[in-house]
Amino acid sequence: MLNVIHIFDPKKSFINELPGSWCDNIITNSNKPYIPIDKSTSPPSLMLDSKKDKDYFIGVLPISRDWKETDLSGYRELKFTMMTSKTDFPMVLVQLTSGNGDKESDSNTVDLCKCGLSEYSTQEFTIDLNEFNQDKFNIREARLIKFIGQGNFCISLSNITIQR
Repeated sequence: MLNVIHIFDPKKSFINELPGSWCDNIITNSNKPYIPIDKSTSPPSLMLDSKKDKDYFIGVLPISRDWKETDLSGYRELKFTMMTSKTDFPMVLVQLTSGNGDKESDSNTVDLCKCGLSEYSTQEFTIDLNEFNQDKFNIREARLIKFIGQGNFCISLSNITIQR
């Protein structure tokens, strides 16, 4: 079993969007629902820049590239780096999803504003996977990581991993 699951942490990127991801109400350079990649940053980052006429946005990343369920029971934490580029972010949440189709269940949400998210900053977050526990969510069948924002602002994400 791997000590680290690499969700998104390339050293370089030659593509403009992350195949296998999904987003809604995000500014993209194509008509595909993939999360854009900012190749100008080091390391490259996922750009979640909300559309101005929308009051929320969401970026979804599969834990496994094939979107299959992954047993995270032996893992301890979700780690990522987040950069904020605007000041108006009333809510930024992280959530995990387990199961598939009709049996899909969301975890508890973790509010990054309550974890110290601040404006115009680059911050590293480490979230204990126990914080996502909820009755219907099954850590042994985890499938997705969701980043949800309310308001008009931009965040970029890099170094996204799940670690033992």
